[in-house]
Amino acid sequence: VARVRRYAEETPDRKIFTFIDETGKEQATFTCREIAASARRIAFALANEHGLKRGDRVVLVYPPGPEFVEALVACLLIGLIPVPVSPPWPLRPEAGLPGYAGIVADCQAIAQLTCRRYARTRTFGRVLAALGRSPKWPELPWIVTDGIGTEPIAEAAIVAPGSEEIAFLQYTSGSTRAARGVCVTYGNIHHQTVLTARELGLGRPESVACFWMPHFHDFAMIGGIFNALAGHHHYVSFPAVAYLRRPALWGDLVHRYRATHI
Repeated sequence: VARVRRYAEETPDRKIFTFIDETGKEQATFTCREIAASARRIAFALANEHGLKRGDRVVLVYPPGPEFVEALVACLLIGLIPVPVSPPWPLRPEAGLPGYAGIVADCQAIAQLTCRRYARTRTFGRVLAALGRSPKWPELPWIVTDGIGTEPIAEAAIVAPGSEEIAFLQYTSGSTRAARGVCVTYGNIHHQTVLTARELGLGRPESVACFWMPHFHDFAMIGGIFNALAGHHHYVSFPAVAYLRRPALWGDLVHRYRATHI
């Protein structure tokens, strides 16, 4: 949290996140200043318009894209405990919805955060559910985070978490048994990002990491997103489905962005 605020002031124009869509085109790029400003506006809305408070668990239900990172940072700024998940496909919810509902119940979430893209698709899922043709979604409020917030959260409202506080909950895939959550602390993240930067030579001005791993996976969360927030690299991300459709896209992006780590 302190680094996000410091880099927004000291290196405001440094690129920190770039998101590529399924076709290989650049979807969005954030500088340190832009990601901090966007997250602070979302944090203001979550705290003041929706009444969320420090320690509340919220499920982050996002397809690949910038909206997930904006919401994640917003949660950290005000001490919410985000729970990244694999978003159930709304048009075929029977495949992923039972497992998702189990995670929501287990973590005792009080809200579900998402983006407009996913919310639109979920509208069709609600129609199927109303017809009794699919499992029911958890009865929790949905908050669409892209575009919310008219002003930044006050400096006094931004938390200064201790190393033993929970930063987020990381759930297992649930492929062989019910998904189980792990409490990842700020100290855990600090230790791992420092270790990764030292062992892999991150932290140089030219460091760029290109990832296709899903954003809710621990490899992308810690190795990609949190290392970027720690100032160790410029994180370039593209959807796993794009990699599966055209593996050569990875090489194209490595060349285009002069990636130093993959």
